[in-house]
Amino acid sequence: MNWFRPSIFHAGRISADKNCLASRRRLSMRNRFKFTASLAILVVAIFAVAGMAGAQSSPASQPVASSDAASLVKDKVLAKSGVCLLIGKGHAQLAVDAVRNGTGQVVVLAPDETECKVVRDALDAAGVYGTRAVAMVGSCAAIPMPEYYCNTIVVPQALDEAGIAEVKRVLSPNGKAVVAGKVISGVFPKSYDDWGYHRHDPSNNAVSSEDDIAPPFRTQWIAGQPAWASGDMVSLVARGRTIIMSREKEGTKQTLFVKDAFNGMPLWERTVDSPEGSAYRKIAMGGDSVYLIDGGKNILVLDAATGAETRKYTVPDGIDPKAGWERIVIVGDTFYVHATLSDSEKQTRRGKTSDGGVFFAMNKDNGKLLWKYDYKGDVPERTVSIGDGALFFYDAKKGAVSIDIKTGKELWVNAEAVTVLKNGGRGGTPTGDASSVFYNDKVVFYGQEQALALNPKTGAQLWSTDANKGRAMLFAGDGKAYMLNGWSKYFTIVDEASGKCVTTKTADLPGCGSGTATGKTLYSGGAYFGAYDLENDKPYYDSMAFRSTCATGSVPSNGLLSIMPHSCSCNIDVNGPLALTPAGKWKIPAWDKDIAARFVKGPAFDKPLAKTDPKTEWPNYRYDAKHSATTSGDVAVPKTIKWKAKLAKTLTAPTVGGGLVYVGGDDGHVWALKPSDGTQAWCFRTGACVAVAPTFWQGRLFIASDDGWVYCVDAATGELAWKFRGAPEERYLQIDGRIVSTWPARSGVVVEDGTAYFAAGMVYHDGAYLYSVDAKTGKIVWAKQVGQLDDKERGVNPRGPMALADGRVYLSSGGRPSCYKTSDGSVLWWHIDMHIRPTGDDNIKLSRFEWSGGSEMMIDGDIIIYGGPRLIGWGAYPFLLCGVNDAYPYKTIEAIKTGKAVLEVPKGADPAVEKKRNIAEFFPDPEGPNRTPVLTADVVYWPQSGSVKAYDRKKLANVHLVGKANQPKAEQDATIWKADAPADAHTLAVAGHKVLGAGPSKRTVLSKAEGRVLGSVTVPGSTIRNGLAVAGGAIYIVTEDGTICCTGD
Repeated sequence: MNWFRPSIFHAGRISADKNCLASRRRLSMRNRFKFTASLAILVVAIFAVAGMAGAQSSPASQPVASSDAASLVKDKVLAKSGVCLLIGKGHAQLAVDAVRNGTGQVVVLAPDETECKVVRDALDAAGVYGTRAVAMVGSCAAIPMPEYYCNTIVVPQALDEAGIAEVKRVLSPNGKAVVAGKVISGVFPKSYDDWGYHRHDPSNNAVSSEDDIAPPFRTQWIAGQPAWASGDMVSLVARGRTIIMSREKEGTKQTLFVKDAFNGMPLWERTVDSPEGSAYRKIAMGGDSVYLIDGGKNILVLDAATGAETRKYTVPDGIDPKAGWERIVIVGDTFYVHATLSDSEKQTRRGKTSDGGVFFAMNKDNGKLLWKYDYKGDVPERTVSIGDGALFFYDAKKGAVSIDIKTGKELWVNAEAVTVLKNGGRGGTPTGDASSVFYNDKVVFYGQEQALALNPKTGAQLWSTDANKGRAMLFAGDGKAYMLNGWSKYFTIVDEASGKCVTTKTADLPGCGSGTATGKTLYSGGAYFGAYDLENDKPYYDSMAFRSTCATGSVPSNGLLSIMPHSCSCNIDVNGPLALTPAGKWKIPAWDKDIAARFVKGPAFDKPLAKTDPKTEWPNYRYDAKHSATTSGDVAVPKTIKWKAKLAKTLTAPTVGGGLVYVGGDDGHVWALKPSDGTQAWCFRTGACVAVAPTFWQGRLFIASDDGWVYCVDAATGELAWKFRGAPEERYLQIDGRIVSTWPARSGVVVEDGTAYFAAGMVYHDGAYLYSVDAKTGKIVWAKQVGQLDDKERGVNPRGPMALADGRVYLSSGGRPSCYKTSDGSVLWWHIDMHIRPTGDDNIKLSRFEWSGGSEMMIDGDIIIYGGPRLIGWGAYPFLLCGVNDAYPYKTIEAIKTGKAVLEVPKGADPAVEKKRNIAEFFPDPEGPNRTPVLTADVVYWPQSGSVKAYDRKKLANVHLVGKANQPKAEQDATIWKADAPADAHTLAVAGHKVLGAGPSKRTVLSKAEGRVLGSVTVPGSTIRNGLAVAGGAIYIVTEDGTICCTGD
């Protein structure tokens, strides 16, 4: 076994003569731009505007006059945004320059460890390593990134045919590569089908022609922003760009978030002056342009690559300037606009009615009015579709109407169609969720109760059916119409020619939103993500990891399935936009794939372990493996800030052991600081973000990184003892603007009895892995693939600090915790459907990874407290104390031994009463932000809005039994003391005879017995969630701006 085989991510202790703190200071403006003339020209080259490559007839290489900077500028090779990949030797300065002048991520594949370190040192010195750029060992033989991922690729040396093929595999269709002085332009596959409208195209048939977009899937990218979307959001995918149009908050203006469709990197943003109401129809994409109704009565044309405004169309002569433009459709050289005469207050969330309006056509070249068609009735915007030379719409008073798109003349009216939507819909209007679809030789109007197909030439009825009762009608091109039926979890198939019901399928396709499809797959809209294989007539899976937005659904386009942010309170682990790529023949790797190459010994491997004293340490996140946040060691009452150090943009919670203080950063570094003055003892560099606090154990420090590796270093010196890659393969993605492993180690590490436990993975369809290893040697004790745990091949999505107690290891997984035996990894229980809702307090964060839904666990005997940046239960209340004495329905939490959801209740309680209880009655301060309590044997300390309360634990357990009316008095009886917390404490710790509270500014020390305030100290900035450590009589505090502070007495 080659223990010292080089790893793709080079990591290690940074030597003392290159002090990490000093090297990461921002360079002065003078030094920052002190480049040679040639480098200055090269910087300009790097940031020529992206999006230069349109459809190419062939991917042939184009010769470049020379490889100097001027030639690169002329050929517009290097993109400003997206992902820039530099392969080979000598890229250190180019990588630094690219970061400083661009907005994207830079990845360097160095030929060996020596060159990798040179690049990393240069990036570190510039203060950009880990946040804007990474370096790893690799080559063109196997680029560890997904297809079409890179906007720019630079390779100085010539490549063989296989190397060129690999470069083309990862080159974006909108990108360019330079290989040995020759430019290669990306090429769009001819099979790609753009999704340029809310429901795909002007016909409203939300079916893509890309049948290859089918499950199983792999994760392509996850973008953290926008994490949530307004109910009227819309998303489009076309020409390699993803557009999300949404309001960040109710009452605010719409914002366009434009991302690269293949890697999810942001391209540009723009605020849109759009009235309140639906944005579904106010935007379209065509070619490399975005067409947008701005201000309710103008059409802006924007460059899709840059956001630059290329043209503006105003209200043409002959159109009432007070009309509100609701929809835009482009066919050939003509704009078709639907405008209403009512004000925006008449719009509803799911429907739109008016007191009359107009359809009109504008010449795309000169903006002049071609024709207009006035109407007096109510026209829901979703009922407008175009096909076969006609525009169709539904007027709730008049019926179905068709007008000629060339002349605007009315072709026919079918008054009998009024009965189609006679029962209305969820929108609260007579027309509710009514829509129309043009497909082949018919136009179909449908609502919540009925569907009607008409001859598009004459308006004559072809057929009607009441089999719909759903949210979407999709024509997939196989002679059938598919009607998705929302929350009923089934869909109906009708014959396209006759309208007769063929069959009804039971499938896990829940959702209140619009479904989408390809010719071979149905995708549910809203709720959870579900897919149905039409070709093989079977459901694929109902994913609990993510969901699509209600308004748009999943978008199958440009080779990917794009999942957009949602606006609901569904139990979702991964929030924000993401994209999935078909897995094809790829299978989830076994945990032991290439296992020998994934373990590396370091120079400190044989160094003996050290004896430690728990009373002088804070070795874990929240003190111990159970996360009790309780230490027997006392603390001095703070009076001043003894020292502080700004280390990174975001830091983990601190840990303490072996006479040093440890903290990890979002830039991949871990620092060891001296408690006396905060100076650096050493700094260790990993390959990506460190999201969970390091763990100290017997002179070793364990670090879990987003590069997929777990590192064990000597705690005194920072020298590597060993490292193990939990990721089974080397594949790197853009996650929330960073380049990380597909299998990041975001669980942290817990150690007990000489054994270390950690997990690697992100989304279960990629595979997720739980490991148990010898803490000293790194030797595997057991390992388990936890990504597929049921018959639907669903499993956990590891994220958030894991916990360990009493022979059980608990894995946080967003809304689905799981429990395993420490002896062999066998599953004791796991939860596929624990309902968690977002907290309203966005200022209290577990970590910077908002997309992850990462949660924390605290174990106390037979009790679990499970939370984090989410709230538990439909009632949206902070934490649930869970025991093993009784069972409760699924929407809460799993208990330790059985996995059944229960509250801690006295023995002898009536089970019938318990099952009927309202869990909301159990919680004090139910409307306050999400705050973690601290449990001791007899007392529960609970931070609340403006105060900290101490409860008698036994009495508190009885509060929910007395009924809602009597709960306030019962809670008062359970209260031991209440202390005002001017800092509005959200984080608590117990140290000896004192209770510590931390919040936005002040850190308060209370008497444990009576809650009396003993002292406080002000720290600039808010404490991160559970960002406290107490050791050696001092308090260590991490704030949200990446600063660690130490109090003095």
